[in-house]
Amino acid sequence: MDGFAQKLHHFSGGRAFTYRSYGEYGRRVSQPDGSFRVEGAVPGLIGHMSPDYGVSRKPGRRSRDTDCAETFIKEFQDFEKNGTLPCFMVMSLGEDHTTGTRPGTFTPQACVASRATPLAQAVR
Repeated sequence: MDGFAQKLHHFSGGRAFTYRSYGEYGRRVSQPDGSFRVEGAVPGLIGHMSPDYGVSRKPGRRSRDTDCAETFIKEFQDFEKNGTLPCFMVMSLGEDHTTGTRPGTFTPQACVASRATPLAQAVR
């Protein structure tokens, strides 16, 4: 058991503990069809990552925090409907607001606003 899984096991008092990661310690992995999916970058997260979180749905475009929130909300609603809501979830909204100084990218202010909107959507 790696450090991440050990901590979750400890905090759960040794009981079965379900968890899901949205972006934290994930890595993009190329698929045979040219698409990407996200997989756990540490052993304790393998099988506990949202495979579509942080993956752009539009070719040639980076995923934005608003896209990530849509993925999170869809999975959350599915978990609620199926009665399989994980005990613990962690979500990273990691849009890089420093890219806004390059031509053709969103301004830093737009990126910060882009983070506030999906956070509000997820909390709602």
